[in-house]
Amino acid sequence: MNVSRWHFVLLGGDSLPAATLTGLQACMRPFEDDQYKLYETCNVLGRDYKVLPGVFSPAVFPNTAFFARQVSDVLKESGWRSFIEIGSGSGVVSVEALYAGCFVYAVDIADASVVNTRINVPQKFTSAFSVHKSDVFSDFDPAVKADCIFFNFPFCYIDPAIHVSDFVLSVADVGYRSIEAYIAGASNFVNCDGQILVGISYQLADMVRFNMLCEQYGLTWVELKNSADEGPVQFQLLELMKIENV
Repeated sequence: MNVSRWHFVLLGGDSLPAATLTGLQACMRPFEDDQYKLYETCNVLGRDYKVLPGVFSPAVFPNTAFFARQVSDVLKESGWRSFIEIGSGSGVVSVEALYAGCFVYAVDIADASVVNTRINVPQKFTSAFSVHKSDVFSDFDPAVKADCIFFNFPFCYIDPAIHVSDFVLSVADVGYRSIEAYIAGASNFVNCDGQILVGISYQLADMVRFNMLCEQYGLTWVELKNSADEGPVQFQLLELMKIENV
């Protein structure tokens, strides 16, 4: 794959530091020969997952394993018993949340991801789990609340005027509409004193826009976890909170 071309499609031609491009290239290397290669199964954190056509594979980008591990740790450390995942994809984070002892409510905008999440949930957890189709909170059950809510959003910003494939939308958020919907609405679905978590990459996200959205909705954030020593592209787990609570 031509990484500079990939970057141009993702970010509308804006430049990134050379080190960031190098990191992105390393993460996307599995696509160099076949951009749409299908991983029928993959192993993440010692568990096997089926990956359906059209669902972004955890074998391609390392952030899934990082966020699954870190979110699971947060759930265990905090003693949370219920968890919401926005954008469940193949279901890795939701499955780890189940193993951490939580009841899980998951949503995804894509039909294939809803099915994929469902088939990867072990039979023993079916009574503690549900997954539904929703564009962030657009078709969310208003009665659902949880101790912790998480969105590993497609953190690369893409200009709304640029047309891109569904594949690119796995890692890019048009106009940051998805993350804005999450920032604006997440507090409605989290229990009192619960946690609102976001998966991000300072290198690949538009942090200026992200911070502006947080400020617009009266929120700030703190970094809980960082993958600084785990690869060329770093990922961060953030907690969002109301400014007056800081």
